Amino acid sequence: AVELADHGDRLITFEHERPFSQSKTTHYIQAVLLQPERKAAGALEILYTWKGRALECATSNFFIVKNGVVITPKKGVLSGITRNVVVDVARKAVPLEERDMTIEEVFDADEAFLTSSFKDVVPVVSVDDKPIGAGAPGPVTKKIMESFRDFAHRA
Repeated sequence: AVELADHGDRLITFEHERPFSQSKTTHYIQAVLLQPERKAAGALEILYTWKGRALECATSNFFIVKNGVVITPKKGVLSGITRNVVVDVARKAVPLEERDMTIEEVFDADEAFLTSSFKDVVPVVSVDDKPIGAGAPGPVTKKIMESFRDFAHRA
């Protein structure tokens, strides 16, 4: 986990929108079918895209940072517990927008990260082998990781 925090990880994309995305279901067949492709690419996660929008990862929520503003999709995604905590923590530290996000915005982002109950906050340094920002964890992501850790230790 420390290595992921220090160096970040990679994502691959796949055109897919989960059915009943607002609800936690057992419908993970697409994620299971994509595991060989994910592993072959050396990626931590699969970022689902749909009709030009970036949505969520197979088992994580997704965020980008552009010009100091944190952006995360609100519609078409499962609003996970860790995501909700990160949204609350981030709002106290930086501007945050919950809105549709295009795949072009992802590739043009200064930083990116994902959240999940099992991974906490993980910097994303490339998507489909394209570097995000400087290709290293950025300052806003590091600030959010620190704020999340502080919150988790108080809880």
